[in-house]
Amino acid sequence: MTILRLSLFLVILVQGSAFADDRIVNANLHSKVLNEDRNVIVHLPRNYQDTTQRYHVTYVLDGTSQDQHTADKIDVLSDAGLIPKAIVVGLPNTRGNRERDQTPPYMRTNVDDENSPYGAADKFLSFIEKELIPFIEGNYRTSSHRAICGNSRGGLLIILLKQYIRTMLLFLPRKGWSNGAGI
Repeated sequence: MTILRLSLFLVILVQGSAFADDRIVNANLHSKVLNEDRNVIVHLPRNYQDTTQRYHVTYVLDGTSQDQHTADKIDVLSDAGLIPKAIVVGLPNTRGNRERDQTPPYMRTNVDDENSPYGAADKFLSFIEKELIPFIEGNYRTSSHRAICGNSRGGLLIILLKQYIRTMLLFLPRKGWSNGAGI
């Protein structure tokens, strides 16, 4: 029976991935805060176009490596009635700027190099608050519930977002930042 359930789960997961392309929107957003163009990957829930329903939004840091599997998992869990459907927004990193964007301004981007620059997560958070969230809420049918997922350094960043986001999912936040203080 367990093998049957696992097989069914995998079929649903693969089916969700195979037909998801028509529900993925790639958008470009010029950020005045960051003074750069940012790509945003929007994964719409199944049947989004056929309803007037408003959806929770899950923002996923490290888009292109973390957003697709997150959207697939949300689809499977919502199809099973365990969680509500959601719009998933992937935030890809710009070339070489992950450490800049996901490190607080009072921490060095490389904790092992005392000469490395300080982070600029404050600017990235301002981009999320003042430009990205209004863009998503202005172009898609969203509810007031927001979640964010961050992995490793992204886990550190989302702790700083608590005033804007209702649900935070931290995956493997790095230990050792801020003079040896763990998270």
